[in-house]
Amino acid sequence: MKLKLSSKRVKMLFSLFLFFCVFVTTAQTFEIKGNVTDESGIPLPGVSVVVKNTTKGTSTDFDGKFILSNIQKGETLVLSFIGYTTNEIIINNSDYLNISLAEETQALNEVVVTALGIKREERALGYAVQKVSGENLQKISVVNVATSLTGKVSGLLVKNSSDFGVAPSLTIRGEEPLLVIDGVPYNNKSLGDISSEDIESLSVLKGATASALYGFRGANGAILVTTKNGSTNEGLGISTSFATNTMFTAGFLAIPERQGIYGRGTNGTYNINSDSSWGPVMDGTIRNQWDPFLKDYRDYEYLPVGKNNFANFLEQGYITNNNINVGYKGDVLALRSSINWIENKG
Repeated sequence: MKLKLSSKRVKMLFSLFLFFCVFVTTAQTFEIKGNVTDESGIPLPGVSVVVKNTTKGTSTDFDGKFILSNIQKGETLVLSFIGYTTNEIIINNSDYLNISLAEETQALNEVVVTALGIKREERALGYAVQKVSGENLQKISVVNVATSLTGKVSGLLVKNSSDFGVAPSLTIRGEEPLLVIDGVPYNNKSLGDISSEDIESLSVLKGATASALYGFRGANGAILVTTKNGSTNEGLGISTSFATNTMFTAGFLAIPERQGIYGRGTNGTYNINSDSSWGPVMDGTIRNQWDPFLKDYRDYEYLPVGKNNFANFLEQGYITNNNINVGYKGDVLALRSSINWIENKG
């Protein structure tokens, strides 16, 4: 048996089929509303609300509210906001959601202090900056903190002088950088004025772009020093700490021996103008000699004065660096004070 349908009936059946499909699809979608807050119940504006694996999405308004249309049961909402953990919620029959986002507790990696004390993540910066922590500077306390930067920062050249008491010079790409301590630029200070025990971190900004906020003084780069304060203490209350570091020279394996029997002159003959030391025996007789204090020739006893001057000149050298600090940390106040004593003997 064959069923013949006219073209008019075919069109009618096709229209009914399309209407049924649209009706079923519409019945499976609905509108969903919600409110997004933090853990304290404060509304979060600007939270991204997206249906997972789709292009449907929106963001919360100033009151933390959002509306999404054409949502189907079983889809997943993904909520994300800077500083908070991403939250995923599977949609069920509920058409209103109260959502709370938890703060992101993971610390940023490689956080550095930039111009004006602003802390930024190093990889998020568009210019060259490098950080050295205070712990790396404190391993060996030296007279000048700049010495501890040798080889630690690329592009920073530290010239350590071999002369006694001469401070090392610092250059970034051949120019002298600006020193900034806790956000305050200094032209008349050096790193030798700061104890390594008092430094929390040190950031080196390289080039004019990095230090543009410091004007023409920072055109050659800047060294930013962040000092410790009471907020770095663990727990509330008063805390004290003491650090000491002392280094001695290795000394000498041998000291050249000097004779103290014969005086100025040659072949046993006294000669006041001679540089040789093979004159007569220094037996205490009165001879005309040069007086370095009066700057004149006077008669004195001829004795081996200054026999041990060479050994006295080569005394044991040492560097001692001592720091004591007191800190206080309260609910609304944090203080820290320190005293540093350095002695350097060549």
